[in-house]
Amino acid sequence: NNNADNRVITGSGTANTLNGESNVVIDANGKLGIGTTPATILHVKANLGDMLRLDRDNAGAVGNQLAFRHKDGSGNFVETASINCVSAANADGGVLTFSTKTSGGSNTERMRLRTATGALMINSDGSDRIGEPRLHITQGGASTNVASFFFNTTHDRDAIFIRHNGCGTQSSGMIKFLNEFGNENGRISGNTTSITYATSSDY
Repeated sequence: NNNADNRVITGSGTANTLNGESNVVIDANGKLGIGTTPATILHVKANLGDMLRLDRDNAGAVGNQLAFRHKDGSGNFVETASINCVSAANADGGVLTFSTKTSGGSNTERMRLRTATGALMINSDGSDRIGEPRLHITQGGASTNVASFFFNTTHDRDAIFIRHNGCGTQSSGMIKFLNEFGNENGRISGNTTSITYATSSDY
């Protein structure tokens, strides 16, 4: 039927009988719909289970499980970013890594989620972390900062909150300052009503 969408045809289990699978549709524009009429290039609708599953059969295989590409100035497709899952046998209880391509074409990891703890490592594989932080950022260079917070309106609001649930019963550490060896040389602590600045300086 020239007016109908393309459909996948499967056997019904009955001899000489075929079924049109309404769950899979390819429309005239090349859009693929699974469980629904496609509104985008790939449109998946499901009530139960995983929406999309990517299985890698070889835990030691090299390659991305999801790659993002676009055309360069010469009209060639080049990979710009990728997502990969490393199994527990390879690293730290399993990690989900996010990478980008450098100008030289090499794949550089920018961020990873440690699936065992839910901790986010930015610009680090987590090997230089201290303890088990939920967020760890590594940065270096003469003209770069580790983090920046900018409240971009003139409203009288706080830019950063630090809240500690233990302040009601004890003096709890809010911020700790470490030297290059990872040893503490100062801290800011708080209790229910006051803040203490613990430092070797009397200034």
